[in-house]
Amino acid sequence: MKEKKTKISVRNITLMAMLIAIEIVLSRFCSIQAWNVKIGFAFIAPVTAAILMGPAQAAVVAGVADVLGTSAKTLIQTARNAPDSLGFPVIKIGKRVRFPKRAFIDFMLGSSKKE
Repeated sequence: MKEKKTKISVRNITLMAMLIAIEIVLSRFCSIQAWNVKIGFAFIAPVTAAILMGPAQAAVVAGVADVLGTSAKTLIQTARNAPDSLGFPVIKIGKRVRFPKRAFIDFMLGSSKKE
């Protein structure tokens, strides 16, 4: 059987960018949050990407939208409340939170080292 290769065209990149923007908007503004339950429609963008372009591009859409949709405020609140849930060390001094640059970059690149 022939292996099918998906071409990354300008059309696909543009469609992925639009779906990423749609997912961020849907997760921020078109969701209902009550107590500890969040009901939203953000899943529509990755599902559409999977149907139109395949699973690899859908994973890219979901991953990039997650990274871009995370606000710095959310990251700081997570560091204050549950620093062990992050994959890199956090320095807490009172209410201030500091992220060591090298550890954060290593974590984002996937080369996080436990010492």
